[in-house]
Amino acid sequence: MAKTDELAVMENKPTETAEKPVKSNDAKQVIYLGPNSAELGLTTGTVYIDGIPAVVGEDKAMLRLLFVPINKIAEAQQELATEGTAMNAAYLEFKKGGRR
Repeated sequence: MAKTDELAVMENKPTETAEKPVKSNDAKQVIYLGPNSAELGLTTGTVYIDGIPAVVGEDKAMLRLLFVPINKIAEAQQELATEGTAMNAAYLEFKKGGRR
């Protein structure tokens, strides 16, 4: 009977996971917010779990601006919609055919 009482006590204890925030690998996960590109295989809204894909080389700085961490989507969409911001300029350039 002691074992039953012991289990009851253990079930009533708060667990450590309930008190700590859940950690994830969001830092590496990015979402592409630029226009679709069949040439590069990019589709708006695609989430990449290992960061920016290799097809987007280091030399494509403007295009790389259109990949944002998934936990920053709201801020990025606001910046994308604001005329004159770096993200807005990158989007417009890529849409008209620029591949930088």
